[in-house]
Amino acid sequence: MRSLSLPRVIPSLLVIAATLLNCAPAWSADAAYSESVVLQQYKKAFDLDPNNINVRYQLAVALLREKHYDEAKGHLLKVYESLPNDADVSYYLGIAYASSNEPNKAFEAYGRVELAGIKTAKESYELDKVYYNLGISYQKGESTANALKAYNKSIEIDPEQGLAYCRRGEVQFNLKNYAEAIESFKICEARFPADAQVKQNIAAARLQKGLYLIGEKKYQEAMVEFKKISEADPDNQNAVYFQGFLHYQMSDFKQSLATLLAIKSPESSAVIFQNLPALFQNIGVELQARQDWNNAEVALKKAIEFKKNDADIRYLMGFNHMKKDNYPGAMEELKEALRLNPSHPRATLLLAVVTDKLAEQRVKAGESELMLGNYAVALTQFNSALDIDPKNQRAVKGKRDVEKALETMKGEASARQERELIKKLAEGDNLVKEEKYVEALAVYQFVLALDPANTGALQGVSVAENFIKEGKDKHKRLGDKYSEDKKFFLAFKEYKKALTFDPDDAFVRSNVKSAETELLAIVNPLVDEARRLEEAGDYAGAVKSYSTAAEFDPENKDSIDGRRLASEMLEKKFSENVSGGKKNLDAGDYLKAAEHFKAALKLKPDNQDVKERLARAQKSVDRAIAAKLKAAEKAFKEGNYAAAMEGYEEVLAIDESNLQASDGVGSAKRQLSDEVAKKLGMAEESFHQGKFYQSYMFAGEALAMDKDNREAKTKRNAARQKMDESVAPLLKNAAQEMGKGNTDSAIADYKRVLNIDPSNETAKKHLSGIDKSRVMKSVQSKVKKLYDEGIQLYIDGKYTAAIKNWEQVLELDPGNEKASLNIKKAKKKLEGVMDVK
Repeated sequence: MRSLSLPRVIPSLLVIAATLLNCAPAWSADAAYSESVVLQQYKKAFDLDPNNINVRYQLAVALLREKHYDEAKGHLLKVYESLPNDADVSYYLGIAYASSNEPNKAFEAYGRVELAGIKTAKESYELDKVYYNLGISYQKGESTANALKAYNKSIEIDPEQGLAYCRRGEVQFNLKNYAEAIESFKICEARFPADAQVKQNIAAARLQKGLYLIGEKKYQEAMVEFKKISEADPDNQNAVYFQGFLHYQMSDFKQSLATLLAIKSPESSAVIFQNLPALFQNIGVELQARQDWNNAEVALKKAIEFKKNDADIRYLMGFNHMKKDNYPGAMEELKEALRLNPSHPRATLLLAVVTDKLAEQRVKAGESELMLGNYAVALTQFNSALDIDPKNQRAVKGKRDVEKALETMKGEASARQERELIKKLAEGDNLVKEEKYVEALAVYQFVLALDPANTGALQGVSVAENFIKEGKDKHKRLGDKYSEDKKFFLAFKEYKKALTFDPDDAFVRSNVKSAETELLAIVNPLVDEARRLEEAGDYAGAVKSYSTAAEFDPENKDSIDGRRLASEMLEKKFSENVSGGKKNLDAGDYLKAAEHFKAALKLKPDNQDVKERLARAQKSVDRAIAAKLKAAEKAFKEGNYAAAMEGYEEVLAIDESNLQASDGVGSAKRQLSDEVAKKLGMAEESFHQGKFYQSYMFAGEALAMDKDNREAKTKRNAARQKMDESVAPLLKNAAQEMGKGNTDSAIADYKRVLNIDPSNETAKKHLSGIDKSRVMKSVQSKVKKLYDEGIQLYIDGKYTAAIKNWEQVLELDPGNEKASLNIKKAKKKLEGVMDVK
């Protein structure tokens, strides 16, 4: 059969949809179905040429589109036999298999499509989505291992997606690969941060991983997982429970207890609700073993909250109470344990011990009180011991001894009482005379408690009560009047006096509170304002506010202390400013002197000495201001607006309210703005005329006037750029010409550069160097000529003329050794000639 290249068929969304979880069921080979016109045409074409692979392929695709999957699969298998390496054929064959409920064969077919490359698999075939949907099909069929393979393939093709990670995490979770599931869910969460279900999945995976690690006895690693759950979801009760459980397993029983106590709603989790009571009970037992009775009690109380009818827990709580010497509590718990389980052996034994201990405790207490003469208390203790153990002989004897002692006391007490009552009545009468009616009433009531029919005490009570009522009513009326007059301090004091007559009068107590509240509502804002003024450095204002507060409440500690401290600071700051002002005044710094004196006057506005010193300093400041204004006006008239503006601003720095300076700044700014605009206009015009250096200079002048002017910066930079662009080729060419020795040509280029940019340092430097070189060459030429002429004159015997030439050589070249030597020779020759003559 011929090898054919099949035409590419773009996958239809309808065909791709067949691979979704809810795809249509596969058709059987002999099922009846309706055919579209297009399908009928493909079938006719195939009947005419059954050996044509192209026609068979197109027919198969058409069958897929119309969901005739089995028939399409048969044709595609025939095509695949001829074209096993064609990705399109494998792709459509995969769809046919997937739609016929043959996911394994579909997976195999899609794997062949991948051979075309990851990019093609994603962009042309969207295999990432195909594998994803195939994974769902596997997952639906509970084929988790294959589902995992499919999701891995989907992720391999498109690692940036999110859904496949989510699904893969579910599969890994079901396979109990909890660590891998967590990693998949974390990527899923990064892709879908708002999905609450993903967060729940991560928590569930961490929980299962933690439980697995517990099973492996890897408690520290398990703790990490449960803590991470709590970090992500502080309300996850299971995570808290298992942290507490792990602390228990690691023998950190106190921490275990503290952690478990943080569980808010144990009933929300069946696991917690079923296991928490036993865990609290076990913690209690462990803490008891370590004699930590207080924490053990907390743990056992929590256990009882869950299991009130557990005899063992009640026994443990009773034992704990006994160890803390709380025998009544121990007895109560042990009795409850025996009520719940009458045959509880340990509770029965311990109750006997506790009963004996408690009875012993009461007997000892009774005996101690008896020795101290506290017969009533002693009798109570002995009776209590007998209630616990009616046959306790020490308690019986103790009670008998108390009763005997009481009988003996009655006779003695009667005489003593009579004397005591007379004494007390006299004390009460004296207190009435001293107008201490409340104390007197207490004394009379004491007498009546001993002798209810005592006439003197009854009269005293009546008198004291009348005086108390009158005193209370009087001060209450005064308090009411002061309250109406808004004099809350006086009202507060009167209500307090009324309260001394009847401390239990709730109405008067309410009036005290009300007056105090009203008083504080006035005083506190004044104190707060004073503190604010202190922080702002206004100590005079602070003193005033504190003083006002003290007028309303003369006993208010905050206002009294605050006024004292603020007054001290006021004096200190006043002294510092006066001293500073004097120092600056002597030094001739009148501006700073004036500032100091003004600050001092703000603290003490009526200080005459400071006023006079301020006036002296201010005169000098005024003269300085006048001089600066004059200089600024002069600069303005001369058109130097920047200097004028600077001068006016200096004046405003001294006197910010100076109208002349303020107007001057405005005028200078306007003029300066006009000048800047004019310079910018000239820069713009020069730029368009190609006069870039002039444009650069005009923009620079504008910038000198307004250093932050963006337009000036832009124009100057643009002109600079144009100049640089223009001179760059000239400088390059000049350098090349210099290298060739064409000095004149280089000079011409450098001069052209300076015509464009007179400030160009490179051109200036090179021209200067060329000029020096030329001068040197000219000098050297002249030196050589003069030297050679001197030689000729010397040869001709004209020594004087030769000397003259060589002296000129030395003037041009002072270091010329030959000329110096020849002069000496010529002079010797002249000396010889003179000798001959």
